[in-house]
Amino acid sequence: MKFAEKSSLFLLLLLMVALGAPVSAQDGEASEKKAPSADEAGKTLLAELQKKSIEAVGGKEALEKFSNRKMSSKVKIVDAGLEAELNNFVDAQGNYLESMVITGYGDFRQGINGEVAWSYDPINGPRLITGKEKTQLLRSARLQPTLWMTRDHQSAAKAGEESVNDVACTIYDLKTNDGAVHKYWVANDDGLVRKVSMTVESPMGQLPIQITMSEYKAVDGIQYPHLMRMKQGVQNMAVTVESIEHDAEVSDEMKTLPEPVQKLVDRNKPKEEEGKTVEEKPGE
Repeated sequence: MKFAEKSSLFLLLLLMVALGAPVSAQDGEASEKKAPSADEAGKTLLAELQKKSIEAVGGKEALEKFSNRKMSSKVKIVDAGLEAELNNFVDAQGNYLESMVITGYGDFRQGINGEVAWSYDPINGPRLITGKEKTQLLRSARLQPTLWMTRDHQSAAKAGEESVNDVACTIYDLKTNDGAVHKYWVANDDGLVRKVSMTVESPMGQLPIQITMSEYKAVDGIQYPHLMRMKQGVQNMAVTVESIEHDAEVSDEMKTLPEPVQKLVDRNKPKEEEGKTVEEKPGE
């Protein structure tokens, strides 16, 4: 496997824990007193799915109780024979940090600090994440995605029935605000998400992935999957969650950009300011 391919797979792994978080939303849309259109029906179903999911993972009160979360996991990239330590931090203000340390390769990191989305790894160095890739990262980096569904998605539609690991599920197509359609397999018995299928943006372009979630356990009253398996092409990867901590102590590393990323941000600032100056001249 080439270095570029490995880097892309490692960055995809950094999305896994966030994508495997409980799925649902917060505020239901008020319905108008008329026959619902297709769009209205999709919004109504989205709100219903949100309500069901919030109850399934522990309830709104539990989800809104904490200000941050730290998660530590073990990663196995089966076909490459690699193992890694994955650590994830996210808070209610939208700050986000994930670090995956792979023996022989180093530390692959990505995060969100304020308005800056970034990645930094020993193969590609520092990089600012922009466009659809940034939108995707912002969406997956919610402290509790269950409280954002109606704000991050336009609508939902039922797409069939299928069992995942012998668990009967209803398949929902969720349309994001940027037009992507993600499939979620939601268990009929407990309302928990068992599988997700989507196409993600990466440095190598669009990549289809499937993630199955299992071994749900309650942590501080919130249900989290503790085993996630991802398939991307011929690659098979597994993440086993070892610990989850809410309202964790926040270190300086979690609050600041890595120095190489900060330098990249600083280098881009003059270009942005220069561009604004040039745009303002014709109007003088």
